[in-house]
Amino acid sequence: MKKYISAILIPCLLLQLCGCYSWRIVETPEPGSHIKITTNDNEEIEFKKWFYEDGNIIGDMGYTFVKVEKTINQKEINKIEEEYLNEGVTAVMLGSFLIVVFSTIIIIKNSMFR
Repeated sequence: MKKYISAILIPCLLLQLCGCYSWRIVETPEPGSHIKITTNDNEEIEFKKWFYEDGNIIGDMGYTFVKVEKTINQKEINKIEEEYLNEGVTAVMLGSFLIVVFSTIIIIKNSMFR
């Protein structure tokens, strides 16, 4: 049983450490996306929920039970990064994960019957 747990937990840990999401710099982010804003004084602010109003970005920090909104003027923004699904890395990691899990299970089953 411990071998089965190891066969699944180790690849899951690797998948978690590599991650499937990446950040890309955009001019205009898609509405409703998770964004990270770097201001002119190198402050990084992440918004999970945000919207434009009068040329400003107003966003909910989204990490607390209390709604915390922050307004950033368009002139204060140095760059905007948007989180997106990195399909290439995800496919490679998922394929590797499945190969390792199935080959480990086959090896364990074959060693039990010898």
